[in-house]
Amino acid sequence: MAAEHRPELVVVVPRALWLGTWGLLRTLGEERLESACIWGGVRDGPRIEVRKIYPIGAAHGVVRHKLSHRMTRGGASRLFEELRADGNAVV
Repeated sequence: MAAEHRPELVVVVPRALWLGTWGLLRTLGEERLESACIWGGVRDGPRIEVRKIYPIGAAHGVVRHKLSHRMTRGGASRLFEELRADGNAVV
C-alpha cells in the first residue's frame, strides 16, 4: 500500500515570542525546576501561527518538581478556557 501524502506543517513563531518563551521558562523554573508553557495560536491548513505564550504555573494548580510538573484537571480546564477566550488553540 502506498504511503499517504500529508502536507508538511509550517509553524510560524514570531521572534519576540520565541525569545519570550525561553525567558519565561527560565523565570518560571527559577533556573532549577522544571517549567512549562503552551503556545496558543491558529491553524490554517498546514500553516500554524503562534500568537501567545500561556505559562503553566500556580494559577493552574501545578505542582512542580525538579524534573517534572503536574497540573490539576481544574487548572487544565481554566487554561483551555483562556485559550478559547483569546480565539486560540493549543499549537
